[in-house]
Amino acid sequence: MQRHDHVAYLRTAKRESVYGAWNRGVRIARGNYFINANTDDRFADDALEKMAAILDDDIGVHAVYGDWLQTTVENDTFDSPTVKNYISYPQFDPLLLFHSQITSHAALIRRQVFDQIGLYDDSFRVYGDREFMLRFSANGLTAKKMAAVVGLYYKNPRGLEFSEPQAGEYEYVKILDRFLAPDVFIGLCDEVEAANKKKLARLYTRAGAIGKDFFEFSGRAVSNLGTAGILFGKALEFDGANPVALNNLGIIASIGGDTVIGSRLFEKALAASEPDQRSYIRTNIKRAQKGTNRLRAYKWCYIDNSKQKENVMKSAEEMYQEIQPLIENGWYDVAARALEKLSEAYPDFAVAYNDLGVLYYKSGDKHKAQVNYEKAAELQPENITFQKNLADYYYVESGRVEDALKIYVKVLSIHPEDVETLLITGHICVALQNFDDARDFYQRVVEIEPWHADAGRNLEKLEKILSGDSPKPDLTRSADEMYQTAHSAMKAGRSDEAISKLEALVETFPDHAMAHNDLGVLYYNTGDKKRAGEYYLKAAELKPEDVTFQKNLADFYCIELGQYEKAMQIYVQVLERFSEDVEAMLAIGYICEAVNKPDDAREFYQRVVDIEPWNTEARQKLDNLHVVKQAV
Repeated sequence: MQRHDHVAYLRTAKRESVYGAWNRGVRIARGNYFINANTDDRFADDALEKMAAILDDDIGVHAVYGDWLQTTVENDTFDSPTVKNYISYPQFDPLLLFHSQITSHAALIRRQVFDQIGLYDDSFRVYGDREFMLRFSANGLTAKKMAAVVGLYYKNPRGLEFSEPQAGEYEYVKILDRFLAPDVFIGLCDEVEAANKKKLARLYTRAGAIGKDFFEFSGRAVSNLGTAGILFGKALEFDGANPVALNNLGIIASIGGDTVIGSRLFEKALAASEPDQRSYIRTNIKRAQKGTNRLRAYKWCYIDNSKQKENVMKSAEEMYQEIQPLIENGWYDVAARALEKLSEAYPDFAVAYNDLGVLYYKSGDKHKAQVNYEKAAELQPENITFQKNLADYYYVESGRVEDALKIYVKVLSIHPEDVETLLITGHICVALQNFDDARDFYQRVVEIEPWHADAGRNLEKLEKILSGDSPKPDLTRSADEMYQTAHSAMKAGRSDEAISKLEALVETFPDHAMAHNDLGVLYYNTGDKKRAGEYYLKAAELKPEDVTFQKNLADFYCIELGQYEKAMQIYVQVLERFSEDVEAMLAIGYICEAVNKPDDAREFYQRVVDIEPWNTEARQKLDNLHVVKQAV
């Protein structure tokens, strides 16, 4: 205060609520912008400067927020080796405020906003910031997401959000009662009025539907199905036949264990649905009948009611979400072009570059893959997934082993128990012939996961090498060179030679998925089903995005082991990505027959015939099922 006369210090006679203290700050603050700095927060060095610059440049934005890192360690720092979770908040949508405080717990707000809508409601103890942002939105004000980390947040087990759950529940109900009232809710939807009850129901339904996967926590999508259910229930008050609300409520009931109610809701949704919704709802009915309780197994429906204004550019998140169906359907070229346009419009949107890296790698354009992986890692150095993707590329494709090692070590400084990174770092140390270091990394894996077979086997091999009982691996040739010689032996029918060469390859390069898959095929052909299964499983684990590897493993589970449930899970996942994969449909039909579900089998065989009318196998299966049905 002696050095800076604009700093003010105020100590109250008694402790007051958080929002009462914030209000004191608002009243005495003299700056243009306001932000709360809690004792559990540590701001990034340039966060406030970046946020203020956005408000300086755009008078139409009234508040700015960004992403946060979360720690469980008091007084933590950004560069410490502790485990930190990355909270990636969504682009601003007032309706998402029903599901979470999406503007984070510390947004930078224009001072004049308080003059316009008033201060924080200091009668609240937990949800005062949420109530304020809903009031902010109801008054037509807008916030903007900044593509950068604002700070480091300490998840305090003694904080208000955990220590006063009853107050939080009461306040949340109070917020819902006020802001879900139709006259207030319509304003949050940027609507002047709801023309009729059906339109109002659609607005409530949209608010509920966007509560699925609406933000990310350390790379994992987060949903708020509890609030979504409340919003769907509100929609049904005004339109009891809204198919989207009924379908999604059916999903919520089913994954909660009440598949009877879930099935009833699905049947009501089906009766009221549009033609393009019926296939999804029928799928949900079957999943509920089987007692499925996984959210990802069901088809969630949305309301397209974004009210996009003309000549208003879509946000990066909106553009990104529109690209996802292209990727899910395997239209990689179209998706890549769309992502390129997205990155041109929003050059700081890191996830677009990461996805471009993945797509270009799949297409074989390794130069573009590397450029985009590097860009994503540069834009978000705190994102572990982006760092690992780049390190994997350096290690597997570029041969830049030492560069990859630096990144993996950095990842381990943040997540010291990341088994995947520990394992691959061990592999790199083997490649560099640093066998003592490799042993340490494999040992750490075994300490974390004593059942980890790969780490255990590698430890045994290293002990033999270090004791002199086994020769050191040949590192003079690349993985591609070793694979080509093995592949030539396979093509020539020299199975024993191919197996020997492939085993040498996976010993030197344990992450070579194709080699593991080919070993699975070769051992299967020789009758060694146990080893075939091990190699099929390893290939599928190394490259979960490779459909061939996944189907090989599923076929093995189904045909050789009779483990139909495991096989079915894999085939269903394949169909979720590639809805017209005939091989997967035939396999599922076979399993349905095996478990005495002929009607389900008939449906899958019929889908094959619809796609490939010439498919004699599917037609023969349908004929056989028809004969059996007639006989019964």
